Formats: sequence, C-alpha cells, structure tokens
Amino acid sequence: MTDRITKVIQTDLVFEIVGILLYDKEKKELDPTAFASSERLEKVQDHFNTFFQNTVLDLSKMPFLSKVILDKAMNYTENLTDVWDSILPEHMLEEITSSGHVKSSLVYPLVNGDEVMGILLFSLNRKYDQLVSYEKESIDSFINVVAVALYKALLDIQLKDLNRRLKSVNTMLSHDIKGVLGKNKDMFRVLLDQDYGPVPDRLKPFVEQSFHDTEQLVHSVIEILESGENFTLKVSSFDLKEAVLDIVKNTKPDADKKELTLEVDIKDDNYTINADKSQI
Repeated sequence: MTDRITKVIQTDLVFEIVGILLYDKEKKELDPTAFASSERLEKVQDHFNTFFQNTVLDLSKMPFLSKVILDKAMNYTENLTDVWDSILPEHMLEEITSSGHVKSSLVYPLVNGDEVMGILLFSLNRKYDQLVSYEKESIDSFINVVAVALYKALLDIQLKDLNRRLKSVNTMLSHDIKGVLGKNKDMFRVLLDQDYGPVPDRLKPFVEQSFHDTEQLVHSVIEILESGENFTLKVSSFDLKEAVLDIVKNTKPDADKKELTLEVDIKDDNYTINADKSQI
C-alpha cells in the first residue's frame, strides 16, 4: 500500500523523491517503508532502495528528522545534507542532488490523534516558495489522506497479528485441555469398568457423576474452541461512555433484585475509541 501511495504522490506532483518512514516510539527509530522517485533518478532509486532495505534510522543521530517528530510539525531545508548527512554516503547525496536537480526537501509528520505514526518526505527540484497554490494544497491533502490510510493499514496489521496469535493459542489450548480432560474421562471409565477391582458402593455414584461431568466438559470445551477458530476482531469507532452506560442500564434490574446499588461517575469528555464493541 505504501509503495502505491508514494508513487501516486510522486507522479501527480512531479516530485523527485517521495518517502514514507514509520516511527517506533519506544526505540526512537524510523523504519523506511517506501520510496518513489522520478525517472531521472531511477538509477539513484535502486541505490536508495538497496541501502534502506535493512536500515533503521536512529533519530538521536538525525536532528532534522527528530525535530519533525518532537514538534509534530513540518520541517524544511534547501540542503539535502540536513536530512541524510549521518545516513547516506556523501557521493550518494551528491548524485541525488545533481541528477534530480534537488533544490529543497520537506518532511511532514503523519499524526493520528496525539501519536506520530511516521513521516512523509518530499524532495523537489524547486524551492518551496516556488510551488503554485495547487501544489501546496495538494501536499496538505495528501498528508491527511496518507495519515488516515497509514493508521488503517497499521491497525489491520495489528489485528491480523492478534488473530494469528489467538488461533495459535486456540490450537495449543485445544491440544492441552482436551488431552487432560480426555485422560480424566478415561480414568473414571476404567474405574467404572472395574478394571482395577470393584468400586466401593459409597464411591460409585461419585465416580459415575465425575465421568459424565467430564464427558460433558470435553464436549463443551471442543465446541468453544472450535467456535473460536475463525475468531476475528471487528474494529469500529464508538463512544466508550455510551457503551458503559448501556451495560449499567441492562445490569441494573438484576442489581435491584439483589438490593445492590450501581453508581456511575464519568466526567464529560471525548471517550471515542477504536475497538470491537461486541467484546466490551
């Protein structure tokens, strides 16, 4: 997806280089995800991709990009070295500047709420103040669109990973729980069949009940685990406050019968979250 985004922006606005880099808040690093370049920079683009294929950028060594993350604001320079000085070799910077006639670079934060997800980088063959109003407006529009698309893509990746983990846990539980319960059921069956001698009369009802309860539990566990094999989270935006109030409203009749008092104290604020409402 990020490859398509960078190529669309580069083609539509005829920029020399467009790049998307994801931000890792814990590690204070940027992970180059996608780059697109103009035709005259195709050879440089190959070097660029090769160089960044396994490269993670340490923001402590990149003050220009670090400022974008910290200030959550656009940063501008007419010197490509400001952006890549500690990362790209000098000969590559010179090749990019000369081959693409790069005159300036703009870097924008990609923000969702208060969180910075990454940055969007443009390198142009002209200075920013030489851009026409259409180009400036297009850049602002692209920033918002890319931020939303990136957020949804990251959320989708996280959900797929979570679902994969849930299925893995489900498989493990299916094996372990069915194994333990199966052994218990077999043990009670052996006792009832008197393979190890007669069961005392006072214990026989207990063994019979234990056998039937365990057998029923095995069936119940199998049904539960099988129902979760295709479990997926369906995420949407909703008001958590309203969800809590609905739960309290539905629970209140049972609480009243037991002479229990339910009290809710939620301050006025925005409680919109992204989650699977059915799992709340």
